[in-house]
Amino acid sequence: MYFSTQTVLAAILVGFAGQAVAHPMPMPLRRTFAGRSVAALDTISAYRRADTNTIPAEVPTMAPNGVIEEYQNKRADTNTIPAEVPTMAPNGVIEEYQNKRADTNTIPAEVPTMAPNGVIEEYQNKRADTNTIPAEVPTMAPNGVIEEYQNKRADTNTIPAEVPTMAPNGVIEEYQNKRADTNTIPAEVPTMAPNGVIEEYQNKRADTNTIPAEVPTMAPNGVIEEYQNKRADTNTIPAEVPTMAPNGVIEEYSN
Repeated sequence: MYFSTQTVLAAILVGFAGQAVAHPMPMPLRRTFAGRSVAALDTISAYRRADTNTIPAEVPTMAPNGVIEEYQNKRADTNTIPAEVPTMAPNGVIEEYQNKRADTNTIPAEVPTMAPNGVIEEYQNKRADTNTIPAEVPTMAPNGVIEEYQNKRADTNTIPAEVPTMAPNGVIEEYQNKRADTNTIPAEVPTMAPNGVIEEYQNKRADTNTIPAEVPTMAPNGVIEEYQNKRADTNTIPAEVPTMAPNGVIEEYSN
């Protein structure tokens, strides 16, 4: 078999590497390591920091100068008052709330109040026009003072609602018909008022139709009368006989 030059060189390099790995440690170095015991390694001095946090995690800390220490509240205004107690800090110091104003409302909620001068007090109505009259009584306030309603006008209607009224001079009174043309004639009788006075209807014209309705009428001169045929060409020939009128006069038809 024939091998390439590269294969031969690779085999030689692998042989040398195996010899180097399997070479035994020198005896002086082996004795040095055999005499040492196992111990924790010290931190390199270059990595040692003075501000390492060695305080337990549940303890709050602070580092005002770059050194970690337990948290100390050096301010005097820390709120040590229970949460359910209202507080104030007028000068920057927290303290219990004290109401120093004189106008605090100590009056029960159901009592109406007022504060005319900035001081809360019970409501007092100092106006004379307060309405003390019952709600069902009508009132008026002509001078700004509420009082019962008084009708000082003479034209108040005291007449019953079913009676017709009039007020010719501004005073309400019962209706009086002072005109002579009032219709006193029964409704079923026809009437007329030729001069403005209502009276029964009278037919003063001579052309009134007094002829029975089934009789034909005419009024050639404006007077109604029974119909009369004054023309000679009236057809008196029976309907079943044929007729003609060559000269305008109706006669039996002749062929």
